[in-house]
Amino acid sequence: MDTNELPISATSRGSKFDSQFLRRLITRVVIQDISSRLYLSEGDFWTLEIEAARSFDSRTAALAEATLLGLHNVQLVLSRDIKEWEIVPIGADLIA
Repeated sequence: MDTNELPISATSRGSKFDSQFLRRLITRVVIQDISSRLYLSEGDFWTLEIEAARSFDSRTAALAEATLLGLHNVQLVLSRDIKEWEIVPIGADLIA
């Protein structure tokens, strides 16, 4: 399982006709130059737009890349997005 897409909860309210809620947390990790506020993008270029920044699977992977590139005065920026779904079961006896 990808650690950036971990299920947080999958709970039911007990009744077989009640809703079930699923929630997933998605984390994006990017490298930012502290002084310029630019983000590292593909091809090791710098960009103003966080959407164009290169994403890493984890903080460890981002730190390893920063070390490999010899980057100094950088920080990791973690952006979290929560996705939520509601599941409403439809029993066969309700469809009649």
